[in-house]
Amino acid sequence: GKCREELVKRNAPCPWCRTEMVWQTVFGVLDGLKGATRGFREGQHDELANLMAMWQEYEMCRTKSDISLFAREMATDAAVVARLEGALAQSSGWLRDTAGLWIRFYSLYADGEAELSQVDGERLRRSVEASIEAFERDHGGHPDFVGAMYQQAAVAVLS
Repeated sequence: GKCREELVKRNAPCPWCRTEMVWQTVFGVLDGLKGATRGFREGQHDELANLMAMWQEYEMCRTKSDISLFAREMATDAAVVARLEGALAQSSGWLRDTAGLWIRFYSLYADGEAELSQVDGERLRRSVEASIEAFERDHGGHPDFVGAMYQQAAVAVLS
């Protein structure tokens, strides 16, 4: 709760369960994921799909509370939000190629595992719908995208 938020804000070690090195590693992963989400553009299919692999690896190594906290951080980061809103406005294929992230974050929100505002939750829902609509429109232009979309959706839902 509040204790963890203060630790995150100050990047301080927890006297009971965390060392500063662990926090730095966690922040490194999160910052890398956020940067990649903002930085990759439509057409960088492999790099964009790999974002889900980054999240999956992170999720396998962290506690449920960490996962919820950092999913909320991703879903509310101002630059990530701006990227999502821009992609939604343009019906961008970028959403199709990053579908796994938005499906996973929306699933966490819908299941009550990630505390988000209704506005943030609605943005994730719209992102999921738009990513599926983009896929249905053109299947990414290559048969490999059928398997890639299935994998991203299945991993996101089964995590």
